[in-house]
Amino acid sequence: MAVAVIATVGCAGAGILEVLPESSTPEGIGFAVRDTLFGTGDTITLVLTNGTAKEIGYNLCLSHLERWDGKGWRSVRKMPEGSECTLPLYRLTPGDSAQYRQPVYAFIEGGTYRFRDSIEWLGDVSRPEVISNGFRVR
Repeated sequence: MAVAVIATVGCAGAGILEVLPESSTPEGIGFAVRDTLFGTGDTITLVLTNGTAKEIGYNLCLSHLERWDGKGWRSVRKMPEGSECTLPLYRLTPGDSAQYRQPVYAFIEGGTYRFRDSIEWLGDVSRPEVISNGFRVR
């Protein structure tokens, strides 16, 4: 069973929180949030990078937002009620990256978060999970 590790580092009381992802993200795939601290009204940029030799399928709008509750990761709502994602499967060629911008809405309470999604190896039936680095909402 994979376990997430939380560590705080910093000096003079200004800490940087890092939540290390579980080891399920496939080698060569990057899935990361650009910054580590956000407030209401900010925009989170999520980046998927394909460092493999295979083309992958993805749809970052479908990523799950998860909040650390002190015991584990719990899925939380990331968009206002009634908001929807389009459902196409986008293609990401080797060496390319894609971005998704997610606003921090007022209903997202302060805490530690990460994104979880899955990709599709095109031409294969497997759909491995990808897990982002952690970030904080204040």
